Amino acid sequence: MNEIIPVEKDIENNYVPVNLGTTWNDIVPSLGKPEDNANKREIFAQNAAPTAGFKEGDLWFDTDDNNKIYRANSALSWVSVQDGTTASKITTFLQASVPTAVTAGDLWVDTDTNYTYRATAAGDDQISPTEWVQIATLGATFGVDIGGGGAGNTQVSNTGYATLFRYDKWGSGADGDVVISGDTTLTTDMNYDDLTVNTGITLNAAGYKIRVKGTLTTTGTGKIINSGGNGGNGVTGGAVEGGAGGTAGAVAPGKSVPPGIAGYVGGVGGTNTNTAGSYATNPTKSLCSTAAAGGSGGNGVSFQGKAGGAAGAPTGTIYNFPIDYANASLLLDVQPTITVINPNAGSGSGGGGGGNDTSTAFGGGGGGSGASGGYVWIVAKTIAEGFNVEAKGGNGGDGGSDGVAGAGGGGGGGGGAGGVIILIYETRGTCNISVAGGTGGTALGTAHGVNGSNGGVGASYLIQV
Repeated sequence: MNEIIPVEKDIENNYVPVNLGTTWNDIVPSLGKPEDNANKREIFAQNAAPTAGFKEGDLWFDTDDNNKIYRANSALSWVSVQDGTTASKITTFLQASVPTAVTAGDLWVDTDTNYTYRATAAGDDQISPTEWVQIATLGATFGVDIGGGGAGNTQVSNTGYATLFRYDKWGSGADGDVVISGDTTLTTDMNYDDLTVNTGITLNAAGYKIRVKGTLTTTGTGKIINSGGNGGNGVTGGAVEGGAGGTAGAVAPGKSVPPGIAGYVGGVGGTNTNTAGSYATNPTKSLCSTAAAGGSGGNGVSFQGKAGGAAGAPTGTIYNFPIDYANASLLLDVQPTITVINPNAGSGSGGGGGGNDTSTAFGGGGGGSGASGGYVWIVAKTIAEGFNVEAKGGNGGDGGSDGVAGAGGGGGGGGGAGGVIILIYETRGTCNISVAGGTGGTALGTAHGVNGSNGGVGASYLIQV
């Protein structure tokens, strides 16, 4: 039976010798061999440095210091064999609460916000400029907050690193927790933490953007709106002069988002001096094409009523519908050129009524058209059950009555088209959304004109991110 020959390796000189009794025989001749009767290396695993019974080249694993490795040198001192290019390991914490740092450079990912922080020293246990400091995070995923230093929409600059821009899609929450307890019209974009609109109260967004970092709630009949104004009624005709046309519906404002389309003044009643209703201009691009025409004025005994204004209609094709966060934020179309996307088109007003040729009967004025609804633009992480929001078109004004025999009444104004509501959210309950068009005005009197048409329904975009 062959004898088992022990083989060892000299870790200092890379010898690979074979031990035959008491004599080392080099099996790699070109590398040389240890001295005869050389001893094996000893390995110690204990919590204190060995003080005796060791020799040069022996190893010690410090069991009290994460098994840090030391080697005995020629002076029989224990020297760390840790890679000199790395000072020490760092610890990465994944938790919601602030951890206590083990060493400088430790990382903490806050699982409540996905923000990343770096410790400045061991023992750090709070977020501050001298302890846990927020750092920028590269490679964020859409749908997750981008962690970065500073407030929302601010520049993050770290020496030796790329300059980044950070934006929290839910907003900064800088305006805090707010309860709206009286009718309110916004005058700037808002960044709420939590927002509640009490029952019976209206918050008019007025064309500004609303961001809610936490929960958005409307209680009872409380609501958020940006609706078009109603057209005014035409004035009744008479024996001396024609009735004036009704006033135009007030525009749903646009500040951070494009405005709605204002209404138009009704035609003036008269004899043969009566005027037609105003027709709406045609926006280049709009999400809704459901505007309404005004009614024509009634005929007088000698002269006919004038035509109502025609409904506006968009002239371009939309390529960038607001169906995701980016397009909903910009509200711009890029083909064939960069163009604002309007919410809708405008509606026409009513025509003026005719009169007689003896100037003793003058027609009634046409009703003004209602303005279209505007944009309501809201980003909220959580939308509570029963949320109420409106972007309605204004009602058309009634045509003025004929007033005297021989005169015609004015036509009714067209109702404004419904607006557009954009809700971007993570979770939501049932939402009560109204983008109804306004009702067309009624043509009044015996020789009345034609009623205005109703405005069409607008659009809503619910985007979950």
